[in-house]
Amino acid sequence: MLLADDAVKAAFMPAETPELAAFLQAAPQPVFNCNFRDYHRRRNIALLLQYDGRDFAGFQRQKNALSVQEVLERCLSRLCGEDILIYGCSRTDAKVSALAYVANFYTDAAIPLAAFPLACQALLPPSVSVLEAVEVEHDFNARFSTLAKTYYYDLLLARFVPALLRPSLCRCYYQLDVNKMQEAAALLVGEHDFRAFCAAKAQVTDYRRRVLSLQLREFTLAAPFNLPCLRFVISGDGFLYNMVRIIVGTLTDVGRGRLSVAEVAALLAAGERTRAGMTMPPEGLTLAQVYYPERLFASLSDSPAAGGRRS
Repeated sequence: MLLADDAVKAAFMPAETPELAAFLQAAPQPVFNCNFRDYHRRRNIALLLQYDGRDFAGFQRQKNALSVQEVLERCLSRLCGEDILIYGCSRTDAKVSALAYVANFYTDAAIPLAAFPLACQALLPPSVSVLEAVEVEHDFNARFSTLAKTYYYDLLLARFVPALLRPSLCRCYYQLDVNKMQEAAALLVGEHDFRAFCAAKAQVTDYRRRVLSLQLREFTLAAPFNLPCLRFVISGDGFLYNMVRIIVGTLTDVGRGRLSVAEVAALLAAGERTRAGMTMPPEGLTLAQVYYPERLFASLSDSPAAGGRRS
C-alpha cells in the first residue's frame, strides 16, 4: 500500500502509549519448558520477516494449502542442509500480512548471520522477505517469549478502491463518526472477558485478554490517490481468534450509527458474539510489532517493534 511520507515513517515506529510502555517494563521474563524439537542443535537463530499474506493460508503449516511456515522451512532446510522446524510468533489467519514478524529455528549450520537475508531471497517467493537474522539464547522461542503484540487494521474511507490498492485494503464507504468510535474503543482497553469478540470455533477455555492500547489514526494515501484512511492500532498481551477483526467491525458499526457506545459496553459485559459487529475481511489486517524482554534486531534500533522493551 502506498502511504503518505508520515505514515511510511510511522510504519516501524511503536504505537506506544504509557500503558503499553509500563506493561513492557513491568512484565516478568516468560517461563516455559524448553522441550522443543532440535533443541540439541548448536545454534538458535531468530529471523525478522515481512510477508504479504494474500498468497498464503496463514503462517502455520496447513495440510491442503500453502503457508508461510511451509515455504520458509523448505527454504531453510535447503540452505542449512538439514530438516528445519520453524517456530513463529503468531499463527496469523489466511491473507493476513506481517510487517515485523519473528520466527526462530535451531540449526548446526555454520552459515554467517549476515548471509541469511540474501540467501533466503533467492529461495523464497517474492511475497516473503527475511530482513535480518540474529543468534539468540537457546531457550528463546518466538511464540512463548512474547510479551505483547501490536496489530494494524486499515480502512479506506472511499466509495471506490483504485485497482492497484484493491488487494491490500478494506473499503468502508459509510460516513464514520470517529469520535464515537474512540469513545467505544476506550471501553475495550484493559483486561476483560472478550468472548463477544471471538470467533465461535475458537478452541479456548479462557477468554480473558488484556488490551493495552487501542487507537484510531486518520491518514491519507500518497499521491496520486490522496484518499482518506483510518488505521486501528491495537496492542495487547494476547488475542483470541479473529478478535482484532471483530473489534474493528464493532467499532465501525458504532461509527456508522448501528451500535451505540452504551451497547458496546453491554455486549462486552454480556459476552454475546451475536451482538457484536461483523468479522472484517483479513486483507486489512497486519501484524505490526512483537515485543520481547530484550531488543533483538539492529534494523529496528529506533523502535521496540519485534525487538523488546525499551532500555
